[in-house]
Amino acid sequence: MGNVTLVGAGPGDPSLMTLKGLRSIQKADCIIYDRLVDPALLSYAKDSCERIYVGKKALHHTMKQEEINALLAEKAAQKKEVVRLKGGDPYVFGRGAEEALYLKEHGIPFQIVPGISSCIAALTYAGIPITHRAISGSFYVATAHTKEDVMASLDMELIQRDHTIVLLMGLAHIAAIVQQLLAAGKSPHTPVAVISHATLPVQDVVVSDLLHITKAVSEHPLTSPAVIVIGDVVKLRDKLTFFEGSPLFRAHILLPKIGNRPLSLALQLRELGAEVEEVTLSEIVPCADILQDIALQDYSCILFTSRNAVRCFMEDMKRNRRDLRCLAAMKIAAIGRSTACCLEEYGIFVDLLPKESHQDACFDMMKRHMKETDHLLFPHVKGETALAKKLSDICHVTEIAAYENRCCEDVHITEAMIQQADFIVFTCSSSVHRFMEWAPLVKPISAHIVSIGETTSRTIRSYGIDVQEAAYASYEAVKDCILELWEDK
Repeated sequence: MGNVTLVGAGPGDPSLMTLKGLRSIQKADCIIYDRLVDPALLSYAKDSCERIYVGKKALHHTMKQEEINALLAEKAAQKKEVVRLKGGDPYVFGRGAEEALYLKEHGIPFQIVPGISSCIAALTYAGIPITHRAISGSFYVATAHTKEDVMASLDMELIQRDHTIVLLMGLAHIAAIVQQLLAAGKSPHTPVAVISHATLPVQDVVVSDLLHITKAVSEHPLTSPAVIVIGDVVKLRDKLTFFEGSPLFRAHILLPKIGNRPLSLALQLRELGAEVEEVTLSEIVPCADILQDIALQDYSCILFTSRNAVRCFMEDMKRNRRDLRCLAAMKIAAIGRSTACCLEEYGIFVDLLPKESHQDACFDMMKRHMKETDHLLFPHVKGETALAKKLSDICHVTEIAAYENRCCEDVHITEAMIQQADFIVFTCSSSVHRFMEWAPLVKPISAHIVSIGETTSRTIRSYGIDVQEAAYASYEAVKDCILELWEDK
């Protein structure tokens, strides 16, 4: 029998996931996830992890709760680690307790990883503290929506007190909620805020008072999920709002990528308030036993031309129980700053790095530093030959096919995704070619096309597309380029 972990995915922003929740995802053999879970969290799972969507929304359930319970039991019998990934916190109006009781009754081991609930996080990201010593010393949280898809009855005795009132899932019933509160004696001048898609770059907030909030929401339509907050703490929003002032707030960025790993660039852009849609175009498949017949002590230099080459090489070192001391006598060369940064993650600082991040600059650098008697080890993507052939004219070169860049069979890129994007960012030439295979950019297009460096820019221009190039080849420079373009918009 396996183990089931009920994990709270938080209020929306994937970076608000807890460390323990993230570790659970990374260990999972099967993830059963809900509608409000950001897909970016699934990219942290193992490639072999089974992913099953069981999302629900009003009047449309992918799977009934009883079927979800049975699925948990079925997968626990097959898998070592099952993660039930739920929006917010599993025990805050999320039916997590029902699932946990079912597991207990059927003798299935389980644990709970709490998540940050939207009943607190939504207010925080809207600049509204749920409590304040001088304004509200307590709060009342309720769901305004029942499992029968009708409005829930609220505890009017509690609501009449000077709590901060937080109502979840009540957007469709806001007019009826207002009528109940006014009928219960709540002042019509009580401040109210309705927060839609909290913590996400599409977050939207409408503020009014109890008497006028229904009209305000009708004039500024919001979509679910939404949180309603009622009380004087709403008055602090103008002073405490921070998220909506983020440098890239509401910027929509399409980020094609090679491999399933989440890009650190995406995380950096999300931290600045951008909505980042990562699209995997091809998979990185490591080649087996790439160092099996390699005597590392025979080489004077090793050249890395991509982050994937670094990772596949290092993983093979680990599998073969070779540590970094094997590389002590070598010079370490990299073609670009992003590859050098990846090496630094393994505690290796490069000796040779060209000023410009393209193959010609790399060749010129190696020509200056390598002698005819030197032996160069060159791990690269399977099929890459041009640079290796040039390098063989200046020294002895041993090529290693470290990984294969294998095209995905099903890539979901729609015209709407392209048209909605403010930026489309390419971090390598391979992603450009693969993107154009799946979704050619039809001009005119409103999005800025941003490139990480000269080689990638040249590939983009070969398709007749204008491009904005980062000042130098690094994620930091790409981020700065996007910030500058967004400020000028």
